[in-house]
Amino acid sequence: MNQEDSNTTINTGIPYNMIYDHGFLNGQFSDLTVRAFDETFCLHRIILITNQYFKDMLLGDWKEFSDNQLELYFDDQFINLDTFSVILERLESNVLSLLSTAFFFQDDLLVQECCQFILKNINKDNFIKYLEFADSRCFGTCSDDIVNACLVFLCRTGTTHFYESIWQEMDFGYVKLVLSLDCFYSMGEYDRFTFIQRILECRVDLDSLTCSDTNSEESDEATLNYMNGSLESCILFMNMDFEELLLVEESGKVPLTTVERQAYRNRKFKNLISKLSLDDVNLAIQASIYT
Repeated sequence: MNQEDSNTTINTGIPYNMIYDHGFLNGQFSDLTVRAFDETFCLHRIILITNQYFKDMLLGDWKEFSDNQLELYFDDQFINLDTFSVILERLESNVLSLLSTAFFFQDDLLVQECCQFILKNINKDNFIKYLEFADSRCFGTCSDDIVNACLVFLCRTGTTHFYESIWQEMDFGYVKLVLSLDCFYSMGEYDRFTFIQRILECRVDLDSLTCSDTNSEESDEATLNYMNGSLESCILFMNMDFEELLLVEESGKVPLTTVERQAYRNRKFKNLISKLSLDDVNLAIQASIYT
């Protein structure tokens, strides 16, 4: 391989031999903390090294860098927190190109480094980008780990935070999957129900059916009915109390027959429990009839 080939750049704009020399031969990539504008940024050398400024600082003998901490000071008044954040965001976005390149070259160590960086830095702003990237590529366990980490992110926050852009843009199959998981945090089934209604409202315009023989209002209604029916199975109505079931009925979002059936199951299950002793081994078996 000649010198020109050794510096080949693929998609990332980063010479592959630079990543190999500094990343693996010298073992110089690990997590570090950057302090700037009275803020703390938890970053990663494998990403910062792609920027010439940070590369010179991390590989040189700069007094600002010590003990995995980096202190940055700027004399230029036009450099502020917002513009600095843009630079960091641009560097972070490069990790997907770096991961693709590493996978192409079958560099398992670099793939693992990139994957670990992504797993540690999933947030509401990069969620869709990472999920769609992993879902559209067969990168083995790396793709699976990224998808799972994205779903765990939503399950942990549950109904306590409503990330509209995520719930609006995420593939509907994943929406249904997350909402049906037992680990998806909610205060109760009615809380889950109201949360789902918010999701449906923000998605209806995005997922409108394209029907040539119907107007837009009919299309929106058809879409909403389809999604509502699909997500109905994600809610354990039987775990709602009677007052909550009445609120569900008043919302008009669920067929009356469904509400009545669940109210009947709720009462019958409570009656079953009241007649059983604590050591009755048949409780779980009989309870399954009503779920």
